Amino acid sequence: MSHPVSKADSDAARAEGNAAFKKGRWSESIGRYTKAILHNPEDPLAYGNRAQAYLKLDKYADAERDCTIALEKQEGNIKALYRRALSRKGMEKFDEAIADLEALLIVEVANEAALEELKEIQSLRGRSIVAKAAKPKRSLAPIEAPTKANGAMPNPIPTPVPSPTSAPAPASAPTPTLEDVAIPAVEAAPKPPSTFSALKTTRASKKAAYIPPAAAPEPGPRSSTRAPEAVASPPVASAAIPPSTTSTKAAVPETTPPSSSRPASPIPIPTPPTDPNSTASGTGILLLRALTALPPRSGWALLRQYPPANIPLILCPILEPDSLGMVVLALAEADDEGLQKVRTIMEGLRRTPRFSMNTMMMDNRARVAGSAAWKKAGGEGAWP
Repeated sequence: MSHPVSKADSDAARAEGNAAFKKGRWSESIGRYTKAILHNPEDPLAYGNRAQAYLKLDKYADAERDCTIALEKQEGNIKALYRRALSRKGMEKFDEAIADLEALLIVEVANEAALEELKEIQSLRGRSIVAKAAKPKRSLAPIEAPTKANGAMPNPIPTPVPSPTSAPAPASAPTPTLEDVAIPAVEAAPKPPSTFSALKTTRASKKAAYIPPAAAPEPGPRSSTRAPEAVASPPVASAAIPPSTTSTKAAVPETTPPSSSRPASPIPIPTPPTDPNSTASGTGILLLRALTALPPRSGWALLRQYPPANIPLILCPILEPDSLGMVVLALAEADDEGLQKVRTIMEGLRRTPRFSMNTMMMDNRARVAGSAAWKKAGGEGAWP
């Protein structure tokens, strides 16, 4: 959703961001500064202020990006240089942080904060260099093969040396060669039968030699007739498994194994609100806490207990992109009887401050669910 350029609206949103920042609401101030940027993308102050809020949340990459944009729009911006140096310090980009502070000190030589920060970053850079130098490097030298020169080669089996007084050793038998070893002849595979009668005889002999495995009994009523005993196969000398015989017990019906699928967990029933008609301070926080612990379908069961016109009123001061998405997902679970309530709630949400920014930062799943719920409830136009 495009926003018309309005310097007045941008300044007002930036002032709201400054007020939220002073109260320590960093995320809220980021949203206000974003709104200021949308109304006036060329204002470097909004980028610089949002970078300061990102620094409070340790989001150094985002802070560095905003400071860079601010410096592109206003070269030599003191605050942007200082905040970018802090963000690069957090990312351990010490050389770049030092360059930013040195550029700042060219403009303001006596800036004490920049001087102190420069000393600290230079100290961190020196310690980082020392730590990298002290880190042992992995040796890449090749492993030396054992040789006679380095003495690592094992001693060969000593050859007996005959003494001059001993009798001569008898001549050893010659080592047999491959030609002297007798290789047993391999029997040739039998040729397949060439005539139809021979083929028929071969197939009949194979059928007679085949013993089928014992089949599992089929389910059925118990029978008192004993099954005939099967002829045991001849024992094999090398096998430890006894010959298989046909079971003489009556067939036992098979039972269906229990299903491994777990039953679906019941949908939690929300606790009714103490006073659904109340619009006192803190009522919206209690509602959001209850929605956080519930799935969307149970969330709708909770929302329908409130007057539909009260929900936007109690959520207005604390509505954020994630909480708005949670409410929208619950509204998408409404049945046909609750469509009029859904439309009233969504129309009220559209009139809340920061609605455009909240919907812009809402995740895609909630955005799609909101459009479907708005269309189902008979809303006019697009939502958001």
